[in-house]
Amino acid sequence: MKISIKNIFASAICVIIFNAAMAQQDPVTLSGTFTEKIDAELILTKTVNNRIQKLGEYTITPSNPEFVFVLPADTTITYSFQVKTLKQGHMRLETDKYFTLPLTLKSGQNYSLKITLSKFDAAKKTGFELKTDTKRSSISFVSGKFVNWKVGNTITIKRVVDGSFETVNSIDVAKEKPFLLPCVVKEEGFYYLSSMRWKLRVYLKPADKLELAIDGKPGSYDVINGSEENQLIQKWQQLIFPITNYGYNLSILQRDTFDLNTYQKTYESLESSIVNFRNNINHTGSRFSKLFKMAIDVDKEFAPILFLFNVSAKNTKGFGGTPKNFNDVPAFYQRFIQVNKFNDASLLNIGEARSYMNLYAKLVIASLPADQRKELTQSEKLRLKINAIPRFLLVSKDGKWIEVRLPRPEAKEELKKYLDKALQEKPLVKD
Repeated sequence: MKISIKNIFASAICVIIFNAAMAQQDPVTLSGTFTEKIDAELILTKTVNNRIQKLGEYTITPSNPEFVFVLPADTTITYSFQVKTLKQGHMRLETDKYFTLPLTLKSGQNYSLKITLSKFDAAKKTGFELKTDTKRSSISFVSGKFVNWKVGNTITIKRVVDGSFETVNSIDVAKEKPFLLPCVVKEEGFYYLSSMRWKLRVYLKPADKLELAIDGKPGSYDVINGSEENQLIQKWQQLIFPITNYGYNLSILQRDTFDLNTYQKTYESLESSIVNFRNNINHTGSRFSKLFKMAIDVDKEFAPILFLFNVSAKNTKGFGGTPKNFNDVPAFYQRFIQVNKFNDASLLNIGEARSYMNLYAKLVIASLPADQRKELTQSEKLRLKINAIPRFLLVSKDGKWIEVRLPRPEAKEELKKYLDKALQEKPLVKD
């Protein structure tokens, strides 16, 4: 769905004013790194009139120790750089320790901050090094303005890690105000901008600058200023909007659009346009071309499969529940089921990959004849799901089996034996 010309123009003017205002205020870039491998959450705040205001958050992992914040500097404001380290708990990462570093930053100056937490002492000024810096070669910026949205929002950038999402940076955006999000980009690829309501896919390279006009309700957007790659992604999102507008990119589904027959007809009417769009991607040999074609292949199958899955949800007192499995699988969906469907680990560069493959495994079982499906034991269902999921999804980078959560302890042991045998029969070839 396209945003109106009037809204695009208004948004463009707002972005121009926003950029000019930021330039007048001499925004500061605070970038940095942790010298030790840690999991941590960073929060940058400022204090104005005895009130603390959060300016941004950043997530640190052992494989991504770098961070960046952008803010208008004012020496009359006290800034506070807070570090919350995390440790592995029973099921997830849990809070370990807190560290706080007061900062005074001069207008118009960029800074770099190096932190060694094992030696950190703010009072003694040890364990950190703050210095002026002009290097910003790996920092990308995503800025923009919301249209058709009259309330505040929290905007987050997420990177793709093994076919799923990992939070990078987030900021709170006041009502009807523009936003500016910095992100350390070491390697070009897909990133996702998200709110509590929606998520959208963008493509970032080191030092990219991307400006968007985002419709706050459906999450549709227009590229005001950005790369050719992002303009192509926008065109793709607009092309498939008729088959994704039920909530493919939303956290809240538009259940009033759930009519399976109408959806199938709409999908079939778009098929030739989807094929032509994919065939016309002519960035021959580029990383973007390969990943974008994969993303197209995911969207054109995951969108209708997710629609069918949610059609299976039962309504309770007018509210749609969360489905556990598919009900009936129409013949239309057989086109998506293939032997050895997933054979390229590069697929894990797409943020929706894991969700797609997990749902595909359920589709494979649900597509069996009803009488055959009823006779399946739990072990047989498990084996069917395993066969539908590629082994590169289940093996970590160091060659060990990734922890898999299963409802029964014996199922977990059975899975390990099956995968160990499969790996002996056919060694894993990684991307």
